[in-house]
Amino acid sequence: MSAAGQLPSPIRVLLIDASEIFRRGVKSVLSAQGEPPIQVVGEAGSAAEGLAGCRRLRPDVVLIDLVPPEGPAPPALRQFARRAPDSRLLVLAPQVSDALVHEAVTAGARGIL
Repeated sequence: MSAAGQLPSPIRVLLIDASEIFRRGVKSVLSAQGEPPIQVVGEAGSAAEGLAGCRRLRPDVVLIDLVPPEGPAPPALRQFARRAPDSRLLVLAPQVSDALVHEAVTAGARGIL
């Protein structure tokens, strides 16, 4: 609880990954977290779907795969950074090069998982 005795606001997350099974798993893990609660407010299978959802849902955090089906995410990250400047971008990056991680951070990612 906060000092005023109110429950903390949930952290609103938009998940973007081509794998629906992976998104379900991440959603399950995030939803089980405690304080502050984490609420998955939307899911998308591509960066383009995610951009549309981001404008509509206005999440606190966008969790995006660094290498979605349409190619490396840094160009999409720049679009997210411009169109949703209040959303923090976190990138899923299993086994990618240091150069691609650097490019993602330069493009607007706040962190790499």
